[in-house]
Amino acid sequence: ELSGRIYIAGKDITLDLAGHVISGVCNSSQSTLVYVENGAKLTLKDSSENETGKITYAQGTSNVGWTVDVKGEFVLESGTIELTGSWSIGYAVDVRPNSWGSEYKEGTTFTMNGGNIISSDGGVRVASSSSSAHKNVSASFVMNGGKIDASWDGVFIQQSDAIYDDLSFTLNSGTIESDLNPVRVYGPAPTDYVNDQECMSITLAGGTMTYTGTETQTWIINGI
Repeated sequence: ELSGRIYIAGKDITLDLAGHVISGVCNSSQSTLVYVENGAKLTLKDSSENETGKITYAQGTSNVGWTVDVKGEFVLESGTIELTGSWSIGYAVDVRPNSWGSEYKEGTTFTMNGGNIISSDGGVRVASSSSSAHKNVSASFVMNGGKIDASWDGVFIQQSDAIYDDLSFTLNSGTIESDLNPVRVYGPAPTDYVNDQECMSITLAGGTMTYTGTETQTWIINGI
C-alpha cells in the first residue's frame, strides 16, 4: 500500500507483479499512482500462475485521478490495472504527448499486449497536451491483446480545441467492453484547425468491442 506516487524516470524498467498487489488512494495532492516520465519506459507483467498481480487505485479526497500516467513509453504484458470509486473524470491509463516542460523528442506510446484494464470510470484516454510551444507531438495506444472493461469510455481519444498533436488508436486484437462508449472521440470544429493536418487516427484491424449500456449510440463509418 503506497502513500505516494511511483516515478519511472531516466531508464527502462520491467516490473513483475508476481501475484502481488500495489494499491494507493487518490488524494488532492496525488492524482496518479504510477507516473512514467519523459524518456522512460515501463514494462508491466505478472508471472504468477493465475495472474493475480494488480496495480489498483481508489478514490480518496479527490475525484480526478489516473492509475498510470504515461508521458514516455508503457507496455502492458499481463496483470491488471484497476481504477475504483465514484469518479467524474478518471482513467486507468492516461496517455499524453511527451512534450511537457521540455523540447519534444519522441512520442508517447502505450502498447497493450495482454492483461486487463478495469475501471469504474474510463479505461484508456489518449489526450492532447494543448501546447502551442511544442507542436506536432504524438500520443498513441496500440492494443494487441488483453481486455478493457470500463463503466465509462473504453478508449477516449481527446483532442484539444486547437490541433497541435497527433493522436492515434489501433485495435489489432483483444476485447473492449464499456457501459457507455467502447471508443469515443472528441475534437474541435473544422474551423478551429490551426495546423491543417490530420489530428486523429483510429484503426480497427481486429478484436471485439461490446457496448452494454442503454443510451443511444451513434456510429460514423467512413466519415468525420
